Amino acid sequence: MRGLVVTKTGVVCVLSATLAYGGCTVERRIGNASGGTAGGGGASGSSTHGGTAGVHNQGGSAGQAEIGGEQATGGEQAAGGQQAAGAGGVNDAGGGEPNLGLAGSGGAGGEAGAASPAPCGDGSVANDEQCDDGNTRSGDGCSATCAVEVGYVCAGARSVCTAICGDSQVVGNEPCDDGNTNNTDACTNQCTCGPGLTGDHCQLSRFVFISSTTGSPAATAWGTNADGSVVTGEQGGQAFVWTQAGGIKSLIAGGQIASSVGYATSADGSVIVGTYTSNNGQNAFRWTQAAGVMGIMTGAVTKEAANSVSGDATVIVGTTTRFVSGGGPFRWTSGGGMVALPAPTGGTTSAANKISTNGMVTVGTGTSSAKTVGLVWNGTAVPQVIPFPVDTEGSNAFAVSSDGSKAFGIFQQIGPGGPLFDWTALGGPVIHSSPAAAWNLQDVSGDGSVMLANASPEDGPFVWQPTTGQQFLRDILTAKGVNLTGWSLVAHAISDDGNVIVGSAAQSGGSNIAFIARWR
Repeated sequence: MRGLVVTKTGVVCVLSATLAYGGCTVERRIGNASGGTAGGGGASGSSTHGGTAGVHNQGGSAGQAEIGGEQATGGEQAAGGQQAAGAGGVNDAGGGEPNLGLAGSGGAGGEAGAASPAPCGDGSVANDEQCDDGNTRSGDGCSATCAVEVGYVCAGARSVCTAICGDSQVVGNEPCDDGNTNNTDACTNQCTCGPGLTGDHCQLSRFVFISSTTGSPAATAWGTNADGSVVTGEQGGQAFVWTQAGGIKSLIAGGQIASSVGYATSADGSVIVGTYTSNNGQNAFRWTQAAGVMGIMTGAVTKEAANSVSGDATVIVGTTTRFVSGGGPFRWTSGGGMVALPAPTGGTTSAANKISTNGMVTVGTGTSSAKTVGLVWNGTAVPQVIPFPVDTEGSNAFAVSSDGSKAFGIFQQIGPGGPLFDWTALGGPVIHSSPAAAWNLQDVSGDGSVMLANASPEDGPFVWQPTTGQQFLRDILTAKGVNLTGWSLVAHAISDDGNVIVGSAAQSGGSNIAFIARWR
């Protein structure tokens, strides 16, 4: 039975009709009784993703019955903030009818714990993460800290990262990325290896014969362009051009030209210069795909050769008998034609060997005080003479850096070979000694950091770098898996980027075969 009310000292309680109680005199009143004050909420729990609220404190004390013992405590708060009514006070004993207090309200639920940042590697891109591919490995496009790595683009909630082709960054499964749009060089527009090339950075095929491997007809590679993708030389007595897409092709389509040799190319390989022999003698030529082989000057000449061309093909240098019967250096420009390069004061000239890529500086050889000397021409001015040590027989200048700031050559000694040197106008010559003497210096990389020379026929070509000194090409290629047993090598040119060397190879008693070597 509910609704029996007892009033005592201003407190109103509801008693349970099922409880036993002792006899007593009671005053009956009709009214509502309320429980005591609810207890405060418990402390909130902590959780990674906002976890369950903590257990609340007990409810407040139930109101006392007018007659009876102490009241029972209120119930505990349910988890997650749902309220549970506290139990009403209990009249332990008494003679009168029990009164029951209304159940006290439970305390309010605690606040949810604050969420911590989502961890990197869970596959969900959140907070300040640039990507999240579901792992914490670097090197796959999304780093261990969920940042997009250089050379990749990432997309999706579980990020999928792919390499960017054409940004010059070799990453992921790309074997190469040369950053250009030339689809016929060593690396295609899809960042795959060009024809005949495979493996890491398209350089596992380090050494490639670009002419007939039977040695018939004989062939020699004399020059290459800035990145080694175009090669020129001579095969079977005629000048050729080689590309990976087109292979080896003759520059001469028959006619009055008896023989020809291609010596050098422009930076992009679109222009080749060299020499050809016809009824008018031996003439320097300039070749383009559109015009074919064209003599750079008209008229008969006894002997003439274009040895080098500027990067943009507007300047050509070489040797001619047009001005001096014994032959001397010339400089040709598209606007001014051919002019003789002057001799040093009190000396003579003999050849212009190389022009800088920017077309400003030419290096060559001449004589001064009855000694062979290296010469450096700035434009068409009187050349500077490269001095040589007193214990040597003279100097030769065979190469120049792309910007014209350094000339390179050999100091001649009695007997074959001599030490390499580089020379600047302000610093003079610097000697670079090597265990095996260089018989001739052939070329240098555009920045001058790699010198290419030939030593004795037994040793063959070598590269010289400030960090490593002398390294023989045979040893470098052998260490990279190229079998050169039985082959002798002669090198003639190195690309401006320093990565490609061209020349000729032959077996004992065999003919020359043109090669291209990607040595690093």
